[in-house]
Amino acid sequence: MNQTYKIFFLSVAGCFILLFQIGCRQQLPDGMPPIYPCKITFTQEEKPVFNATVILHPVEKSDKYWAISSVSDVNGVTKLSTNANYKGVPAGTYKVTVEKIIQEDAGSKGYYLCDTIDIRYRSVDTTPIQVEVTANKKQNVFSFDLGKETQTRVSSLIENSIRTDQ
Repeated sequence: MNQTYKIFFLSVAGCFILLFQIGCRQQLPDGMPPIYPCKITFTQEEKPVFNATVILHPVEKSDKYWAISSVSDVNGVTKLSTNANYKGVPAGTYKVTVEKIIQEDAGSKGYYLCDTIDIRYRSVDTTPIQVEVTANKKQNVFSFDLGKETQTRVSSLIENSIRTDQ
């Protein structure tokens, strides 16, 4: 009798595990290739880069383009998503662009927008960062140091909307 209960219990447990696995898979849009977890860590002068915008650009051009991006957390880690809703990245080779925009105070006049990361990382044409995403989840973990922090203005003066001199 004990053996019967064990077999029954294992069968029910197996069914639950199978249903859980099927139910937890992301339903991808038509035409989207399989996606794989991808994590990139960014540092600057050995400190994590917080709140940087990271975009992956496919090296091989195709008819379909899937937007792949993320924002780094307090530890400098980005867990990339495709089309914002799908956690993971299609397999392939990608150029990686990175920017971190902050406000530079211009006193009562307003402020400027500045990038604190070397400007070469902003463009697909100049970024030296390239990653290869594969079906092997353990290989899709990358780490890059972006060098010294900079303060490159990327906007003209943005005036304060509230004037105190009137």
